[in-house]
Amino acid sequence: MLKETTDWINDTYNPRPGEMSYKNHGINWKELKNATQDEWTTSLHIDNCVALIEAKQTPGFPLAAEAFTVSDTQYVNMADIDPSRITIEITSSQAYGMRCDDPNLRLNCNQADIGLHTRNDRRLIKSKRVVEYPKLKGADHRNISDTMEDSTYLYVNDLEYLPRLVAALKREIDLCGGKPSPF
Repeated sequence: MLKETTDWINDTYNPRPGEMSYKNHGINWKELKNATQDEWTTSLHIDNCVALIEAKQTPGFPLAAEAFTVSDTQYVNMADIDPSRITIEITSSQAYGMRCDDPNLRLNCNQADIGLHTRNDRRLIKSKRVVEYPKLKGADHRNISDTMEDSTYLYVNDLEYLPRLVAALKREIDLCGGKPSPF
């Protein structure tokens, strides 16, 4: 059961080698005044209950001009994730990633952020971020930070796929031994 769940997540979230993602499940973008300002691609690979989540900012968009995230990588032991604390936030790419929880805004709600949170909010997710500052030179040009986090996020721009992915993630976490926080 674990292998079947892991394989389904790996095969459906990520594009296959040599092809563009047919659904672009891991692409998230933000537009302002009908012009794309920022775009991120996220990959998810799970092996033996350890997930590697890597987000990369696409160069060439306005938000990448000042600070460009080369990679933002997290290593997550799925047993450390609280299956009852998987959060979903529906957003609009066309309103600069604005949340869609106010129906009066009439937004095009076409993508979602999935939050994975550790049991008891413990900082167990190893994170490494590499950021470049194109306008700076020398030692200030690149910043590498290693931290421990209590949450990480996946991005989905196919809302029909979203409930299936969340169900598979919950199942993966359960099969890996993840347990809800007691409080």
